Amino acid sequence: GPVCATLVELKRLDLLPKEEDFTLLEQLVNVLKPFRDVTIQVQGEQYVTISIIRPLLHHLTENVLQLQETDSSVIKNMKRDMVSNLGSRYQSLSISNLLDCACFLDPRFKSLPFMSEDNR
Repeated sequence: GPVCATLVELKRLDLLPKEEDFTLLEQLVNVLKPFRDVTIQVQGEQYVTISIIRPLLHHLTENVLQLQETDSSVIKNMKRDMVSNLGSRYQSLSISNLLDCACFLDPRFKSLPFMSEDNR
């Protein structure tokens, strides 16, 4: 691309990305794309409600951010940090109860498939 061409022109071959750099960038895109999709979904809602938070968090933490054997150590660390960060934002009992109640009252989520049996 243009960046590589410029680096070659400037004789800065030491700064050219290596194959593993491109692999890491592809993995980063794969992890971050669902966050983009969730953001677009929430922005597209005419009336965003609190009831969507729990299902979205569940999807991100239980699907998107699950560690894969093929993940590099950088990606695994990033996923762990993201799960921890998301969890810390919604861990208080009062917030958790509020999110659960909002889901329960929203007909779209009546079955609460993203919640444990104990929480249902």
